[in-house]
Amino acid sequence: MKIQEYVKSALDVWKNSGKVIELTVDGQSMMPLIKFSDRISIRFVDPEEIRRGDVFAFLRDKSVVIHRFIKKRRRENVWWFCEKGDNCMNETWINERAFLGKVEMVYSGKSTLNMLKWPWVMINPVLGFCMLIWITAYGKLASLTKLICGPNINSVLFKLKKRLAKLVNCIFIVVKLVFI
Repeated sequence: MKIQEYVKSALDVWKNSGKVIELTVDGQSMMPLIKFSDRISIRFVDPEEIRRGDVFAFLRDKSVVIHRFIKKRRRENVWWFCEKGDNCMNETWINERAFLGKVEMVYSGKSTLNMLKWPWVMINPVLGFCMLIWITAYGKLASLTKLICGPNINSVLFKLKKRLAKLVNCIFIVVKLVFI
């Protein structure tokens, strides 16, 4: 049996158990909400239960990735999830087979963020909606700008996207200071 088959079998057992697993974060894509070395707890939920703004886990290139869910679509009986890290510039689409579960808790130093309770049950959907609006508007703006100005406009769009990422990070910092 190949190592990938063992991993898949272990994931299947975990998904069917209803238990929570804890992982240590080894990246910066969800900063400042989730930082390097924070611990997170993940519970498998049916992919249809994921809601806009939820922070969820999925597999990418044999690694577990934690990002924010933006929207989903169903194509040929398969769910596809649009996801984006809070500290990332671009969104991507992942297949439901890569879906692992929903992040329930974030353990950061001495503080614990319960993503299933106030204020996160209100903040996460708002952030997901804002990211959806931004992704949609940016896509339309990029298409229109390229049509009018040609391909050289990419640096202006990149700067605009970078500023929005900074704004989102500032919002997280304020939320953490006020509510935690």
